[in-house]
Amino acid sequence: MTQLTSKFTLSACALAVSALLAACSGGGVEPPPDTVAPTLTITDSEDGDTATAAVTFTFTFSEDVGTSFVAEDILVTGGTAGTLTAVSETVYTLEVTPEAETTGTIEVSVAAAKYTDLALNPNEGASTASQAFDTVVVVPPEPAFISWDEAEGESPVSDIGAYGDASPTVEAAPTGGSGNALKISRSGAQNFGGTYFTVTPALPFTADNKTITARVYASRAGAVIKFKAEVPGDSSVEVAATEAVAAANTWQTLTWNLTSVNLAKSYTVIAISPDVDVNIGGAQSYWLDDITVTTTDGGGGGGELLTFSSGFSAGSRTAEGGEFGGFSGSNLDSFQCNGQPQNCGAGGTFSGDDSSGFYYYYQTTTPATALYAGIYVLAPGVVGGLSGSADTSGIQIDGQTALKYNFGQNAEWFATNTKNYMITLDFGKLYTVAGNACHLQLRRVVEPTSAAAADYAIDLSSFTVAQDCATGLSASAILAVSPISQVAFQAAGGTSALSDGTRTSGANLSVVNNGVYPTTLVVNGAITFE
Repeated sequence: MTQLTSKFTLSACALAVSALLAACSGGGVEPPPDTVAPTLTITDSEDGDTATAAVTFTFTFSEDVGTSFVAEDILVTGGTAGTLTAVSETVYTLEVTPEAETTGTIEVSVAAAKYTDLALNPNEGASTASQAFDTVVVVPPEPAFISWDEAEGESPVSDIGAYGDASPTVEAAPTGGSGNALKISRSGAQNFGGTYFTVTPALPFTADNKTITARVYASRAGAVIKFKAEVPGDSSVEVAATEAVAAANTWQTLTWNLTSVNLAKSYTVIAISPDVDVNIGGAQSYWLDDITVTTTDGGGGGGELLTFSSGFSAGSRTAEGGEFGGFSGSNLDSFQCNGQPQNCGAGGTFSGDDSSGFYYYYQTTTPATALYAGIYVLAPGVVGGLSGSADTSGIQIDGQTALKYNFGQNAEWFATNTKNYMITLDFGKLYTVAGNACHLQLRRVVEPTSAAAADYAIDLSSFTVAQDCATGLSASAILAVSPISQVAFQAAGGTSALSDGTRTSGANLSVVNNGVYPTTLVVNGAITFE
């Protein structure tokens, strides 16, 4: 009996202890609630003070925020945000790309109440980060091909010579320059003068690098500097700067686009001519330094393509509304075609595009001693010729370096030794000289490559002044001060022949066909300046 009682007592005690332990262990009782707000730290990938490319921002949370944090929660200024990426439960990254070619600061921020932890506690404050950036690409200046500071024996320049009224020297540069520079002194005794010299190695022209730049300083405002690169005893190319010196006695950079250089040739001679065909009014000085061959911008010259005419249309009008037609005469009809017995006529295809063309012919029954015949084309919208009382509209050259067109002639004319034709450019600005209307004019005589129609590209710098209404203007200055209102293509032979200073124009005065001596010109398609 005692044994049974003792056993019962132990069992009751064990139950009591078990209940006490269960109560003390907390089993089945809820933990205290989570009321702590999550926090966020934003850092970025840049070690230095200024970023130069895309920046990766890292978002590190104090605890798991589940799916509550999304890209829309981030405010980004100063750059373009990429994709928000979850690296772990507490770490996210975002790449931000700053704006190109500028400087500034990327600002990244997350406002209060934008995300929550797993207990749905929202963040209580904003988190921000910033990063300065500089994406301006600094292109180091190209080394000068010719600097006048090399020690004797190291300079690429040799055999410096002069022509006209010029005297070249290498001296300390004027204020604002650096070291020595080439000085071209002109006395003003003649209307031309300059210097030439040999360079070794040859000018480093490539398919992309056909442009020359140089720092220029002149004692005369408005001075125009002509640069010429030459292959001794062979072909050459020359262009005048498309910008004149803006002001006297200050340094500026001029640019010459030599887009027609022949890359198979070796250009080892440079000639520099300041103010050609200009009355400079006494002694003047021109300085050049840091002559550099650099990348050609555009490939067609210094400016955008200008369309003078895109084709011939019906009604003697171009597609742009400019008038076109022909003209002719000789000593046999008092220099005015009258059909008695001389004859002239015209025709063509007038589709207004590249397939269009216009021809004009003049023929005599006996050889003429003086003869002219030509085609004229007026600028867009111009009819009735150039005005004698006001300026005439036209196409203003602005960096273009070449006239491009398609020209052909009859076989009889091409067979003569006077086959050259002439181009004239007439300008719209009106001048009054001795009470008479005057328009500037440039001319260029061209040696044809074939009787059949062919494409031509003529450097504008090769035109010469035929009519100067304002004394002292050079060809490059004329191109800068007035629009071109008329382009004409002309045969002019015998005592009517004309010269551009290098070549002489011609016409058919000697080859007969079916009893007449014909001279025919044809222009096809577009006339452009590039």
